[in-house]
Amino acid sequence: MHKLLIVDDEWMIREGLEKTVPWNEWNIEVVGTAKNGYEALEILKKLTVDILLTDIRMPKMNGLELIEVCKQQYPSMRIVLLSGHDEFSYAQKALRLGVSDYLLKPTDFHELKRVMLTASQELMMAKETFDSGLPLLLESLIASPSTDKFEQLKQQPEFKSGYGTMIIYHKEGNLPKIEFENFLSIKTKESATILFFYQLENEEHWKQLISDQTNFLQQSGFKGIIKTGSFSEEIEQLYSLYLQATAASLPLYQDQCLEVYLYNENKRDPSILNIIQFVSDNLEMPLNQTEFAKELHMSNSNFSKVFKQYTGMNFVDFITEKRIAKAKELLTYTNLKTTEIAQQIGYPEVRYFHQVFKKRVGCSPGGFREETYSKSASEDV
Repeated sequence: MHKLLIVDDEWMIREGLEKTVPWNEWNIEVVGTAKNGYEALEILKKLTVDILLTDIRMPKMNGLELIEVCKQQYPSMRIVLLSGHDEFSYAQKALRLGVSDYLLKPTDFHELKRVMLTASQELMMAKETFDSGLPLLLESLIASPSTDKFEQLKQQPEFKSGYGTMIIYHKEGNLPKIEFENFLSIKTKESATILFFYQLENEEHWKQLISDQTNFLQQSGFKGIIKTGSFSEEIEQLYSLYLQATAASLPLYQDQCLEVYLYNENKRDPSILNIIQFVSDNLEMPLNQTEFAKELHMSNSNFSKVFKQYTGMNFVDFITEKRIAKAKELLTYTNLKTTEIAQQIGYPEVRYFHQVFKKRVGCSPGGFREETYSKSASEDV
């Protein structure tokens, strides 16, 4: 059933719409009522709503203000406006905002039925398109991730944050029908099913879902292995979540039929380690955090967080420390000019190299070399 929220500041209208209309016959369920936009937004934070039926003139937050917020935060929601005869200019503005339809007060039953069935039909068609097209896009993403594919995913209003990935490997038999909401599945050639969950509330919600899925499969007698990635609010993390699931190794549940493994967040990610090693070996090259983050299909902020967990410092400080350490080594053990050293460690501008070196070491590169030579000469004597 599609979920309906009724918003009107008049109690009799709210009660009349909620109690006297045969919503069940139209495959619609009233999940709440509100007397203004603020109350409606509080309900929307807690409940899934497919159709919003709202008045225009209400205290505190009117219908137009509510519609503007909903169009930004809940783009897939169908919105139907209740309008008085003297509010046509408001109704016109609402139509420009993208409402599905509007009804005149007092509401005609047959017109209400027509509008609601149309909204319900639009939702079903959108769901069919979503369910048929998105799995193909996700399948393409895990086979060959790219920025374009992530951008296409962002255009899917139903596929909202947060996310979790689960891979179910079949030992024998078929996977029982999964009753959970808000997931898409992809079957692979390796007798496995990849589940992409969306609209997760938080990490605790994801953990509870994993537990519920484990109980469901265990009770159904399913024989197989479940591997799960961690939770993320960022759609750019989907490919990383999939990789986490493939590498999950922390046991959660085991019996003769079913094994469940979580992603071990304390286990070092070889892809990050490879980048750390690459940076250390190629200091002379332009090294851009954004490019490395894209390579791992991570956001800049998440890459920075993970990088710091591994190295104890942020990306820029890590490179600077490595470059200055290499410069000190070349100043001590070679006769290279400071311009040549600057080029070898990734500073094409020698003046900038001097500035960074002095800030980090406390003296110029030439001063450091002289001091090193002096110490070496005194030790020889």
